[in-house]
Amino acid sequence: MIHVYKNNPTAGSTNGVLVSEGTHTEPISTGVLRADLGAESAPIKLAVRCNQGYEVQGDTTISLVGEHSSQWRLALDNNGNPGSWFPWGASIILANVKDVNVIFWAKARTSIGELPLNDRTVQIRTRAVITQR
Repeated sequence: MIHVYKNNPTAGSTNGVLVSEGTHTEPISTGVLRADLGAESAPIKLAVRCNQGYEVQGDTTISLVGEHSSQWRLALDNNGNPGSWFPWGASIILANVKDVNVIFWAKARTSIGELPLNDRTVQIRTRAVITQR
C-alpha cells in the first residue's frame, strides 16, 4: 500500500518508477563510486506515496537497513533540492503521505580502502499506518 519511486519523481504527482521490492529489478543506483577516493554519490531524488485511495495516519518513517546502511544518507526535500542531510545511516520522518509523491533524497559514499563491490544489501524501508481515504 506504500511504495518508493525513483527517476526524478515530481512532488504532488504520481510519476516515477517503482523501486523494486526484493527483486533487484529496479534498484536505486548511484553509479560507480571510487573507493580509493572515499567518493560520495550525487543526490538521488526519491518519492514515497500510497496506492490511490489510501493515506498514512500520522508520520512515515523512512529507514536504511542492511550491512552497509551506514554508507547511505537521507534528506528531506527543500523546494526541489535536498535539505540538510541527516547523519549517515539515520532515519527520516515524513508527514502527510497520501496517494501523491512526497519527495526525499538519498546519497551513498565509499570508504577509503573499501574493496569494489556491487552492494545489494542496503534497503530503504517505510513504516506507516495506512488507511483508506
